[in-house]
Amino acid sequence: MKHLLQACCTALFLTLVFPLYSSVRVKSPASGDVATEHFERHSAKKLTFGQRLALRYVQKKIRKHQKKSARARIKDSPDNLATFALVLGVLTYGLLAIQSVAFLSFFFAIGAVVAGILALKRRGNKLRSILGIVLGGVFFAVIFIGLIKFLLDPPGG
Repeated sequence: MKHLLQACCTALFLTLVFPLYSSVRVKSPASGDVATEHFERHSAKKLTFGQRLALRYVQKKIRKHQKKSARARIKDSPDNLATFALVLGVLTYGLLAIQSVAFLSFFFAIGAVVAGILALKRRGNKLRSILGIVLGGVFFAVIFIGLIKFLLDPPGG
């Protein structure tokens, strides 16, 4: 709802302040750093004060959108996922040192393996994602071997 209201306000603002007449051929700006003089040179007509304001407003919106999409690309990077897998793999063994939270290491190992596999599928950093998978897998192997040893030779028995 908020985005719809924003879009309506922007459209209203542009229709009131930045009317495009059919006699004026204006190319839309491709990026946010298009200068007003460049715009005027290609439109063959000098822009009014309101049109200059509207142009700056649109340029600001374009720059804001470009920054937001760049942040989204960085956030969803497969390399970040590979690093996350490696960190989870290392934290798996770090949590084993603290007895009160050692049970959480099982979940961290699962997360390391899953994040490593996802990073490999998304073509993230191979070394980090494979290390995360290996660290999580080794943890499960050690737990499995310990469980078998415990079942075959229980302590005190």
